[in-house]
Amino acid sequence: MAVIRGTIQDGKVVFATPPGWPDGTEVTVTAPAFGADELPDDNDSSPAAITQRLALMDRVQGWMTPEDYAAWERARAEQKAWELANWDARCKKIEDLFK
Repeated sequence: MAVIRGTIQDGKVVFATPPGWPDGTEVTVTAPAFGADELPDDNDSSPAAITQRLALMDRVQGWMTPEDYAAWERARAEQKAWELANWDARCKKIEDLFK
């Protein structure tokens, strides 16, 4: 899933960089979970500000679907297996550079 940010101008979404998608591409537009006016001051470490930040964090939704997350986990596992399988050969190449 591609994420491209834009702004609303005259009732239309205007992208900072054109996405290059063909006409007719279906998109989903989601408004931010909270606005800048809801954020506490960065330097405020009072219990109320901390509580407010935590409440805002609870409103954030994940950007990956369960299928995307599963595919990502599979890719990570495959990469780890490859790294472990090739570790000795790669270390030997590095050692050979210093001989």
